[in-house]
Amino acid sequence: MRILAWMGMKVNSAPFSGRCLPLMRRIAKKHEVHLVGIGKIDEDKLKGTKIHFIEGKNAINTYRKNLFEALKCDYDIIHGFKSVWFSGGISYLLSRLKSKPFFLDIDDYEAYASFNPEISKIKHLFGKECENFLVKKANTVTVASYKLREIFGGYYLPNSCELNEFNPKKYKGENIRGCYNIKDNEIVINWTGIMYKSTNCELILKALKIMKGQAKLILVGCGEKLREYRMIAKNLKIDDKVIFTGYVTGNKLKEIYAATDVGVIPLKDTKFDWCKSPIKLYEYMAMEIPIVSTNVGEPMFKIYESGCGVVVENNPKALANALDKFYEMSPEERKKIGKRGRKFLEKKQNWDIVSKKLLKLYEQIVN
Repeated sequence: MRILAWMGMKVNSAPFSGRCLPLMRRIAKKHEVHLVGIGKIDEDKLKGTKIHFIEGKNAINTYRKNLFEALKCDYDIIHGFKSVWFSGGISYLLSRLKSKPFFLDIDDYEAYASFNPEISKIKHLFGKECENFLVKKANTVTVASYKLREIFGGYYLPNSCELNEFNPKKYKGENIRGCYNIKDNEIVINWTGIMYKSTNCELILKALKIMKGQAKLILVGCGEKLREYRMIAKNLKIDDKVIFTGYVTGNKLKEIYAATDVGVIPLKDTKFDWCKSPIKLYEYMAMEIPIVSTNVGEPMFKIYESGCGVVVENNPKALANALDKFYEMSPEERKKIGKRGRKFLEKKQNWDIVSKKLLKLYEQIVN
């Protein structure tokens, strides 16, 4: 088979690097894949695959180059990643021009993207209509979360993590603890991600304030709310307990995970958050980090399915109580809970398993 996989986002974005690329790398071991993304992919990630990738400097340059290439080529399937005009929309138009099956993957509730609550009503309406239109026109729809399946139907293809990359046996946390002067009697709490307006890290900060146990909070990432989080930590007089690392990737991120005792995923009770399938959830699971999540969406479901953590209500007291329980545990007890997450991924939800499900859907639509 020859597949056009169109993901009109930067190659270092979570949807591309955390979902699209892992799936296509596995599909491209036996099938030809023309993969579209903005930027440059590390050549090591393309080794051993039949991926054709045309590098572009920016969105317009990337779209222009790849459209010309796509119009010249023949494909068996045209696969749009994300139900937005610059990914799913372009993929749909190409599928009509070439009379080929249109495959749509949805990893977020794009029409209600609450990370931009100030979106105009016109843009909101356009996003909603675009998403609904693409779902109706797709030959096959896949979704990344249970809530998305409830809304749009389709096949459930969950996210996962590169288990060889995120392997706790490969990394040690001592350097991180030493670098940030973390004491032996302190546990390390972690949140990692982009600090959009919709993020809920203030919940973790307020919980840290009322915790009885000793802890350091490492917030990894940057974004619109970084300044606000710094101010909250200062006003709560816990700025000496909070470490803001800024944007971190590669081995340093994995070393931070290796130093982490508890990962927190504080989703809000919104339709957008219910639909999310955070990549950090699976990174925590792969690194054998026990998780505390609010009772919302995919993190809640995966904790229940795997037993890799605790689910709490969305309030500081409930979160603080859960963190204190982890503080009172021995490192061995925490690790025992964390190991359940990796074991779940190894047996039921790794990228090899998920990509085989995707390949079967490709074969069904082609045959």
